[in-house]
Amino acid sequence: METFLNRSRPAPSLSPGFEFNPSVRVQESNIAFEDAARIAREQTARITFRPLASVRLTATGDWVESEGGRGGVNFVGRFSSAGFGRFCSSLHIPPVFLREMASFCPSLAADTINTFAKRRDTDLRLAFDGETVEGVVSPRFHRLNNSEVLESVQRETRAETVARFSLEGLRMRANIFDGADGRDMGDLVRDLGSCGLIRKNDVVHTGLEVYHAEDGGTSLQVNAFLWRVLCRNGSVYATDGSKARVAHTTWDILERMGDMVRHAGELNKSRIDLVAKAIGTAPDTRGVKKIMENPAKHLGKGFAKRLMTNAMREAEIEGHPDRMSLYNIWNAATVQAHDARDLTHARDIEVYSMQMLHAGMRAAA
Repeated sequence: METFLNRSRPAPSLSPGFEFNPSVRVQESNIAFEDAARIAREQTARITFRPLASVRLTATGDWVESEGGRGGVNFVGRFSSAGFGRFCSSLHIPPVFLREMASFCPSLAADTINTFAKRRDTDLRLAFDGETVEGVVSPRFHRLNNSEVLESVQRETRAETVARFSLEGLRMRANIFDGADGRDMGDLVRDLGSCGLIRKNDVVHTGLEVYHAEDGGTSLQVNAFLWRVLCRNGSVYATDGSKARVAHTTWDILERMGDMVRHAGELNKSRIDLVAKAIGTAPDTRGVKKIMENPAKHLGKGFAKRLMTNAMREAEIEGHPDRMSLYNIWNAATVQAHDARDLTHARDIEVYSMQMLHAGMRAAA
């Protein structure tokens, strides 16, 4: 088992008035299913849900509850950075607005949140990981533990190892290879007339991505997943519909796991064939700006510029700097996930990489 990063990390302060707790973060590779499930169970044991109406926010960013009828208060917890954003979204308050308010008058920001909370649905509950608020749930929410999800996936796939396992706050991502041998891109492209455009032993594995959050912040998703061994880059083919995702508003979530796993597996062959064809496909110069820049705006300032720079570097490494391909752009997108600010951002980049590849192939057709 190889560990990249384990447990907590410092979190940025919201303002001089509000303080944040760090989210628990675990990121490991080649971990046994039973170990991943154990980590998830430990997390589940820490999670509690408190009615929003039973607590209030102070000017320091502390959630407190009244102590009996004696006028005192008990400290309950603080937001994480991500939890603050999800909370604001649930109350339809712009997070930027509250950040600005808290910077000059934290008591006013706290009063605003408390007022909005009372005016909104009083059945809302805060999701705590220990003493950290990571999300908020509605009365329609049906809880599903991350450990239950892992155990269900293992029953369907019979896999023994999770190739890449990540927990951040209440969100979990697990990448599992499907048991098939990795595909050497050099072998796949010979029939496409693209030999010489790729180094030898450039192996890509197929598998599944399982993505879930115990607070319902994201639905249960099972997607097709590609893993390029050479540079440890992942790419996710995220699709909509009941065959790929199930919301936390139904009781039979895990009963659909078998169909979701099979659906993702069926998509993998077409994904890897698409990647092979991209090796010999030059990007359409008229559409490259639309393909690369427009969808990438939500991934952060300068993302598209770094994408093009990395794509040119990929082409140079492959030995054909004058013949940049969509395969180079695909890899350039996935490599940026290594430097993502958090789990959600990293996954967004990997999902974008497959979306970009699809758009590029359509434009070049």
